[in-house]
Amino acid sequence: MNDKHRNDCSSAGQKKPVVMIVCNNGGHLLQATQLKKIFSPDQLIWVSKEESDSQSLLPEGFIPGFFPTQRHFLNYCRNFWLAIKLLSRHPSLKVVLSTGAGIAPPFFLAARLFGRKTIFIESFSRVFSPSLSGRLCRPLASRFYVQWEEIRHHYPQAVYRGRIF
Repeated sequence: MNDKHRNDCSSAGQKKPVVMIVCNNGGHLLQATQLKKIFSPDQLIWVSKEESDSQSLLPEGFIPGFFPTQRHFLNYCRNFWLAIKLLSRHPSLKVVLSTGAGIAPPFFLAARLFGRKTIFIESFSRVFSPSLSGRLCRPLASRFYVQWEEIRHHYPQAVYRGRIF
């Protein structure tokens, strides 16, 4: 793990992290960064793909996950182990939140094993059909949000509050 991207959250005087936001880069990350408005930076731990957009959108730092994630069992296991390490290291974490995609399921599984809440926000790009990560995370999600009313029939328990950006 590269130290310049690590969000350590262990400095004296800082609040303890309460939310871990886990998402792929690109549009998933862009949507998730809209949530920065409601938290102070030291309340968040970010896990994303190490790319230029992650570095520019998360100047406060992030922890690189293991990619590719699509149908890659070894990286699924690596991300699951990373989630376990982070949840163990930060007992103050109460929620794991994701806007997708493939990095979300192993983190949600670990969070549920630790008794933590999970929040999934289906991608803004999903208007009529569910994503694979949404289908996998739905049974593990404490709360599940959609950004379009049209997709709610795929997720009857989902909450619609409009878009996040």
